[in-house]
This record gives sequence, C-alpha cells and structure tokens, in this order.
Amino acid sequence: MILPEKENTFLLRKRDGSVEENPHIEGLKVVFKNKTGNQVILYEGAKFENTKIIIGDNSKLEIKATTTTGIRNSQFVLEGGGGHHVFIDNGVSIQGAIFLCKSGENLGINIGKDVMISDGVLFQASDIHVIFDIYTGEIINRYPDEIVIEDHVWIGRNVTINKGVSISKNSIIGIGSVVTKKFEEENVAIAGNPARIVKNGINWKRDYLGSLVGK
Repeated sequence: MILPEKENTFLLRKRDGSVEENPHIEGLKVVFKNKTGNQVILYEGAKFENTKIIIGDNSKLEIKATTTTGIRNSQFVLEGGGGHHVFIDNGVSIQGAIFLCKSGENLGINIGKDVMISDGVLFQASDIHVIFDIYTGEIINRYPDEIVIEDHVWIGRNVTINKGVSISKNSIIGIGSVVTKKFEEENVAIAGNPARIVKNGINWKRDYLGSLVGK
C-alpha cells in the first residue's frame, strides 16, 4: 500500500503548549521547495532578523528559543538529496551564518544549548560534488557524519565547519578557522587551517570585557 505524502508543516510551539500553524514570524522568510514532506518547527522565543529558510526533499528544521539577540543575517538551506535535518537548541545566538545541507542523503547539523555563532560562519554538511576512488570507482564521500556542536561553544567570525565535524562543550573556535575533524576534548581553543587545539583548560562567557573595567 502506498501511503499519501504528508503536506509541508510550519509550526510555532508556544510555552503554554498550544501550537500555531503557518505563523507570521518577523524577520524570517520560509520557502518550501516541494509541496509535501517538509517540516519547519519553531518554539516561542525564537527571534529572527533578515533570515531565510529554504527547505525541500523531506527535510526538517527545528529551532528552539534563542537569546534576545536571536538569529540574524542567516540562511538555512536543506534541499537536494533528501531527508536532511537541522536542530538548534535553546539559548543560541547567530550573527550571520549559512547552514548548508545540500546534495546528499540524510545530512544533519545539530547545534547545542547556549552556542554563540559570529558572522560569516559556514556549516557545510557535505562535499556537494562526488569524490571517488580511481581504482574501484567507489564513491567515498557519499554518507558523511553529521555536524555536531555541543553546548556552550563560541564560534568566531568567518569560520568554516565541514562535514562530520564535532566540537565538545565549553570550547572556542578562533577567527577564520577551517574545521575538518572531530574534537572530543572539552574546554579547548581551536584555531587554524586546518584547525587544531591551541590551548587546553579554557572556558568563556558572554560578558563583554568592557564590563570588567574597574572590577
């Protein structure tokens, strides 16, 4: 038996447990590339400015309540291949980023709680184009691991996060870094191209340095 395809879903989940369908969200534009099978789920308290979602091919995007700064000047692109998913947990701020799940199968990006993302940041969940073994013809980049950013990570300006990357809690990624692998150690500063650990035993908070003057 062939089951009917589900229609696209755009929901706002409110704190009182109610759900609003097809809400108007200031600062956000949502474009469904297909007529069926896609989900955009937002939670009350998620704030946007100049942000666009392009979604297709049975994909899902879920964004929980942000900081008061919210998500600015960003694009979420989930299309080409199908079954992609992006999840943004509570208390995240984004100054300007592109989340690219394009040309692949079941690509994923997961952002943990209290993550701070600067401007010019690219999350690229696949290579987009085919890479193959010249001796066997085998495609060697077809099924990349998800990108995982754990809780309380600060991502600096103009950073590129490539497919399969994971960053552990309480870490910092320096300006202009290109991250190409998993970092399992917590409380580290990562920098460079390709990125590597440059300092251990660190943590950070959102307070501005200027607030410490005279203390």
